[in-house]
Amino acid sequence: MQWLIFLFCLLAFMGFAIAKPNHYKEVLGKRPKGNITSHLNIASWLCLIGSLILSIVTQGAYGSVQFIGYMTVAVLLLVAIFATKPQYFRSLFYLVSFSIVLCSLYWIII
Repeated sequence: MQWLIFLFCLLAFMGFAIAKPNHYKEVLGKRPKGNITSHLNIASWLCLIGSLILSIVTQGAYGSVQFIGYMTVAVLLLVAIFATKPQYFRSLFYLVSFSIVLCSLYWIII
């Protein structure tokens, strides 16, 4: 469950980062069309709120403190990736999405 909470935080901050037009162009090679940035921001907020709820439900009052730690680690990881290898960002997005599906299935089965 802890991995799922962390992956949702990571996905949310990846969405916030890619919602900026400059980062979007750097990662995907083109400018965002229409209001895709607002959709990315909304989806990122939903992931972050879902992660907070999941953390509090599973860990109680300690979950909010743990959630702040997960947010910090997620942001540090993304800053390190953008500073060194921004082209890896797209691969990380696919890896995080696949990992969320696997963690969710594992959590449902067990």
